Amino acid sequence: MKSLFEALKAYDLPVGVYVVRQIDGVDTLVEANFEFLRIFGFDSAEAVVGRPVTDLYGSEQTFEEFRRELDRAAAQGRVLHSHHEKLRAANGDLIPLEVHVRADFDEAGAIIGRTGVVVPISDLEMLLSDIGKVLHRYSHTLVNIRLQLDSVQKAISDGDDPFGHPFYAPTYQEADASFERPAGLLARALERLLDGIDANHRAWDALPAESWELLRLRLMVLENYRTHIPEVELWPSTLLTAARDVITTMHTVEAGYLPKQTVKDVIGRAKELEQLICLFDIHLTTAQLLEIEHEVLTARELALYSVRSRTKKETLPLGEIVLEAFRSLENFAQSRQIEMRIEQIGRRARVRVLRRDVVRAVQNLLHNAIKYSWSKPTDPVWIDVHYGVDPETGLATVTITNYGVPILPEEIDSGRIYELGYRGALSGDRSRRGTGIGLYDAQRVARAHSGDVTIGSRPASGYLDEDEQPYITTAVLTLPVVLG
Repeated sequence: MKSLFEALKAYDLPVGVYVVRQIDGVDTLVEANFEFLRIFGFDSAEAVVGRPVTDLYGSEQTFEEFRRELDRAAAQGRVLHSHHEKLRAANGDLIPLEVHVRADFDEAGAIIGRTGVVVPISDLEMLLSDIGKVLHRYSHTLVNIRLQLDSVQKAISDGDDPFGHPFYAPTYQEADASFERPAGLLARALERLLDGIDANHRAWDALPAESWELLRLRLMVLENYRTHIPEVELWPSTLLTAARDVITTMHTVEAGYLPKQTVKDVIGRAKELEQLICLFDIHLTTAQLLEIEHEVLTARELALYSVRSRTKKETLPLGEIVLEAFRSLENFAQSRQIEMRIEQIGRRARVRVLRRDVVRAVQNLLHNAIKYSWSKPTDPVWIDVHYGVDPETGLATVTITNYGVPILPEEIDSGRIYELGYRGALSGDRSRRGTGIGLYDAQRVARAHSGDVTIGSRPASGYLDEDEQPYITTAVLTLPVVLG
């Protein structure tokens, strides 16, 4: 070990190299090169050698967290790559570092210390790493929530779901068509109740006067919500409040003043309406989670792109990559009632790629096509996916075409749509949330594989001066073909 470090001292290495050994049960620095000393601000090796490693950590807790990560890597027989830490310099300041370290073993297989490299990084890189780790946890949370909502949906619907497929997000107009009958039945039950107490004055004693007034107001809401509330998005919550107020009030009825069956009928009708609206809310929430889940995963990959361990490239059939991306977004497409069609065009292609990244690039393009598809129910809603070898260019090509929201020519010509964080001028309504990451990430991945992503958008009718019309938008991903 001495001879190694003596040799290293002759070179101005751009990274700090160090060795730790366990001495009397304490992790102790035993070797460090010149760059290590410079990074931490020490004047000489004598100021470092013999120091407990814990002197460099901000707290015992952060040191123990690092040890656990290292032990996990050692148990799996791998190096701990790209571990981010803030370690303490000679002047007491905490500096952000990227650590690459390997556990060292004795002949019996016991860990005796470690050898590692430290590289200074910016606070931004440290922050991105932290954000990536948080988003990683969030992505798992979103999946769990979606699975739980699926269970709740099945329990509430009891196999009879008027909104169809569990992932489908009905429009508010479609939902209201389902609310009309149970809202009417509840209104009729309330009318019978209120007509009955007008004929039987003793029944007034079943509830306080303010409770009877609340029931009359809720009857008015049930009968007139469409005319009194112009925003269709507020209709479900208005009806839900009315149903719940009726349920709560009827549960306070004094016994002996009203027929039990009448009370039971009113509560039953109110619960039917409440259940239906809750089922609608589950459909909307599930569809939103399907969209957010992909956004979070893409943001996570972007944050961790420069710091996570890079896997080796694989030679894969292009169709396998496209099908993986296609299947991962089928539920999201179903939530928007979009027909996705996939077809191989031309001869088969094989590509040499980082699978994880290129699958994500195709997912990003497909996700955008789904999200920005035309939403008017009178028009067809479809997405075509074609893949294969382009006979003119000889490149492996994935072409995704959708009938949807326009992209302005100046946005394409200027390249703005490929910029990180940019969203198209016509894309930002409430039903199409976005981060402006997907297209940037897809093009970056493609170019890292010597390929590219290009976008085209034209009016579906062919007339450029026609306002508020759907466009045919095409995203093309190209990659070099592996021959042989």
